[in-house]
Amino acid sequence: GIAVSIEFLGPLSVAVITGKSWRERVGIGIAAVGVVLLAGISLANPSGNGAFLYGLIAILIGGSMWGMYIITGRRVAAGGNSLDNLCIAVTIGWLVQSLFLGVPAVAHVVHPKADATWALEPGGSLKLLALLFVISLMASFIPYVVEQITLRRTTSGAFSVMQSINPAMAVAVGLAFGEIPSVGEIVGVALVICAVIVTFSGDAAPADVQ
Repeated sequence: GIAVSIEFLGPLSVAVITGKSWRERVGIGIAAVGVVLLAGISLANPSGNGAFLYGLIAILIGGSMWGMYIITGRRVAAGGNSLDNLCIAVTIGWLVQSLFLGVPAVAHVVHPKADATWALEPGGSLKLLALLFVISLMASFIPYVVEQITLRRTTSGAFSVMQSINPAMAVAVGLAFGEIPSVGEIVGVALVICAVIVTFSGDAAPADVQ
């Protein structure tokens, strides 16, 4: 929940840079309070060895990529052949990732680590490949296709409002795995969600959509 909330700085920063209304300024102010609250709580309760600072850097990079995705995704969706272009983009991303992750990924499938006991059983590699396929289908293919369809019918701002539920969902997933947020963290997440709604709720529908 904390990570996803801080990541929203990316889409909100895009709104501040490109927007001209009072909503963007008010929204980024609310979000800043929420993020500072979340970061302050995490810094006050570090996990050790500066792990949070490394995580924060990764989160901020992810947030900037999220903002870029919303802008470029809207252009791809409005440009025609959006699903074809999406397939090309995902393939390029896979190739770039494989330069760094391909060898260890294949090695893990062929020789699973000892902590994955079920993968060490007979046929474990096939089970692992099946699991990877399901994850790729549910985490990449279906969401990206749905997002492309949605981005063709709405503005990037309205799309961001729809995604403002993500921090709350991240908190809910954390709860399912025993990650109990503090009152301050809940307030911080709520502030970020409010900031997104305030910033983008006034966007008009795109003119090219019938």
